[in-house]
Amino acid sequence: FFHVKNRKLFILQLHSICIRSNTATESRQTAPHRTAHTFYSYQPPHSIMCTRGHFGNSSEIGVFAKLTNTYCLVGKGGSQNFYNVFKSELDGKIPVVQTSIQDVRIIGRLCCGNKRGLLVPDTTTDQELLHLRNSLPDSVKIQRIEEKLSALGNCIVSNDHVALVHPDIDKATEEIVADVFDVEVFRQTIAGQS
Repeated sequence: FFHVKNRKLFILQLHSICIRSNTATESRQTAPHRTAHTFYSYQPPHSIMCTRGHFGNSSEIGVFAKLTNTYCLVGKGGSQNFYNVFKSELDGKIPVVQTSIQDVRIIGRLCCGNKRGLLVPDTTTDQELLHLRNSLPDSVKIQRIEEKLSALGNCIVSNDHVALVHPDIDKATEEIVADVFDVEVFRQTIAGQS
């Protein structure tokens, strides 16, 4: 998952979150015995930061967390260290919410969202939905949807501008995605897989 903002490239990998600058600067370095050569090196304007996180024995953090520009959801029941990784990096910037969906911790697979909204499956309990509404900013629309492909995080991918949905998703769900996320929606396969 790539997201470019303020000249930084945010790379969310399966086992780590890396924030790296996408700007390269030119520097002229000279060796003590050679003065005519120019070397080009990568020198980011800010230090490179990489934080590793594990949820239990799994390094696939995208399964247990959902991160957008306005909120972060983290699965309940993991180690406090997993939660603290997100809390230490995001505290004061966006809310980090410990939650479950369908009484399970794999929230990254079960929900999808962007800065404007969050979609959860219809099997989300009333208590979980109320917890999300009380924890997330008021600007985030939260909607429970009835969809036969209930692992929404596996079937819908969205940023703040566009969404790609599984070709077999219901037309009603496609319209809800467009409305809640305020994006253009495309039915799409990725690498020939649906």
